[in-house]
Amino acid sequence: MSGIDFEELFKSPLDPPRDDQRDWRPLLFGVATGLLATAVALFWLGDDGSEAADATTGAPTTATTSGPLAEALVYPPGYVEIASDLAAKPVAIVVGDDAIQVCFVTVVARGSDPSASNWPLGGSWFLEAADGGVAASERVVLYRSSPGIFAVEFPLSETLGPATALRRVTMTSRWDHTDVSGTIMLPYDGTPFTAAEPVSADVGDGVSLTLPLVELGRYQGSIEWNVTGPAPQGARVIIGATLVDDAGDVIGSYGDFPSLLEPGHDGIIDVTWQEPFRISQEGTAAVRIDYTVGIVEVTDTEIGLDLGDVPTGR
Repeated sequence: MSGIDFEELFKSPLDPPRDDQRDWRPLLFGVATGLLATAVALFWLGDDGSEAADATTGAPTTATTSGPLAEALVYPPGYVEIASDLAAKPVAIVVGDDAIQVCFVTVVARGSDPSASNWPLGGSWFLEAADGGVAASERVVLYRSSPGIFAVEFPLSETLGPATALRRVTMTSRWDHTDVSGTIMLPYDGTPFTAAEPVSADVGDGVSLTLPLVELGRYQGSIEWNVTGPAPQGARVIIGATLVDDAGDVIGSYGDFPSLLEPGHDGIIDVTWQEPFRISQEGTAAVRIDYTVGIVEVTDTEIGLDLGDVPTGR
């Protein structure tokens, strides 16, 4: 199906480090490894017979961190630090009908908290061909259910075509984020529920989250959102809805499916009832809207990763 050596992808990051190296930990092993394989395979459109690089060979990559482990870190071979305590490695290049995607897996240093790591939300990347052609990235795709993988997408063009040999990918700016979480309470008037008017919340630094529409049916619903204020790259927004009784006890909840995460200024989140065995929603007194807004902050970088040994599929 592909030129990716999945055994290498899953196994080699677990090889024990030498005694003189700092430990590190792959993030994705908290998630079923098959989920990663499926997510990477979704991009795969064919195989050119390339062999995956063996991550157990070559010298480890050393980086200096300014995070909680403020000393030299040694990451597995092929991984390059892209944020504090976070390193990435390109594992596949996928050539589609109108785009090229470079897929990455990530690791963090052992002892650091993955949930507290500085996960970039996106950024600006450039793809360089062996003959000198260059393309700027169109988007960075993240996966809600597998936060340890991401893909950077570039357009196909005359200078970077389907058969172009690729040399290097460089991140020139990183989109960091600061998460702000909160709750909005709405009175419940029965199913189907529609908020009487748009609601807003101040999420800091002059940025506001507005929900122009909240609709909740018996089994599913939609929540529209937008952010306004000084957020030039927008924000990542995660929203869920919970039904509570007059004592504040939970009756049931709505949540969105695992989804792609892309920062923006507006969007629609489709939610689904998360209590499939509960028949009645009677007794509901209020709808609790829980939100998390990650406001994008742009950090200039100059981080390059070689693509010479990365398998390509078409």
